[in-house]
Amino acid sequence: MLRHERASGPLPRETYELVSPDAITAERATAIWSESLGREIHYGGDDLDALEARLKSFGPQWLAYDMRLMMQRYQQEGAMATLEELDRFTALLGRAPRSYRDFALDTAREWAA
Repeated sequence: MLRHERASGPLPRETYELVSPDAITAERATAIWSESLGREIHYGGDDLDALEARLKSFGPQWLAYDMRLMMQRYQQEGAMATLEELDRFTALLGRAPRSYRDFALDTAREWAA
């Protein structure tokens, strides 16, 4: 993203897959967030219309729509990165991506601060 910001002219658009080395299911993500936040978290189910409506009630519409698209992809394709996606993301970061659990733990610590 900084490469685009610092470029002297327009660069072609790129899509970056934000991936983790973990295979994440709804049940696993719920367990990770429960552990990270120190309280029980429940999976809200697979109704994407309800998810989007709920998110719109307290956040921007664009974010609700983006979250819907992300959840739809998880439902259709699963949340397992390919080796190519991991290699590309590792190259972009200059290091291996952190686990989903580590992301959740770090995020929970930041929220608590």
